[in-house]
Amino acid sequence: MMIRKKMMTKEIMRVRQRWFAAAAGLSTLGLFATAGHAQNLILNGSFEDNTASGTVFNMTNAEFNATVADATAFGSAEEIDLMDASAGFGLAPVDGDFKLGIHLFTVGHGATDAFSFDLSSPIVAGTTYTIDFWAHAVTNVSPGRDPVEIGVSSSATSFGTLVFTSGSLSTGSWSHFMGDFVAPVSGDFLTVRPSGMTWAHIDNFSLEGDSCYPDCDGNGTLDIFDFLCFQNSFVLGEPYACDCDPDPACDIFDFLCFQDAFVGGCP
Repeated sequence: MMIRKKMMTKEIMRVRQRWFAAAAGLSTLGLFATAGHAQNLILNGSFEDNTASGTVFNMTNAEFNATVADATAFGSAEEIDLMDASAGFGLAPVDGDFKLGIHLFTVGHGATDAFSFDLSSPIVAGTTYTIDFWAHAVTNVSPGRDPVEIGVSSSATSFGTLVFTSGSLSTGSWSHFMGDFVAPVSGDFLTVRPSGMTWAHIDNFSLEGDSCYPDCDGNGTLDIFDFLCFQNSFVLGEPYACDCDPDPACDIFDFLCFQDAFVGGCP
């Protein structure tokens, strides 16, 4: 048994028992909270919300905007591709039935595809965000494997400020890109474009903001419902609850960790 387990006092255990009893009582009354942590701010990150019946190549900006929900095309090339598994180019989508293809003709002076994602809440300057997406290159149209660039913008039709650049794209498999950035500006949109002469196929985007950990239900207030939310997450074995402390086990020490975070409050 670990040393810290031996040091747990009976008084601490009594406090935990009273907490469990209170939470169980509220749960019986139907007041059990649901988890609201780590939500994806991108509304249509896998492009599944669309009106297409299948693959549509070389969509003009107007066609794309009328077809794909919660996204706006604005690039000068106006040839974004919405593709399903039967497209005949590249790999099957990572998530769901659709992926996008974006292309840049000539670096420096060529036309390029670009689009923006609508978000469920604005990006706030100074806040840390995690961007996560998949991409691969198809070289029978353009030979490049250049990175995909991500921006933050206050306009749906402007790239805005560059905040993240992926690595080079693979051609034989999907590459998974994930990284953190501190938003240098505030904005209502996340933007995407290729950086070089590449036909980049992209899918399954997510953007998560740095949140107050003990605000489990995400309502901006620390209260008993955050304890109930944590308890629910713990029962389900979710990483949110089980990874609170460095110990990989999902145990009482994760409860202690959460309680300490709750007492510490949020900025």
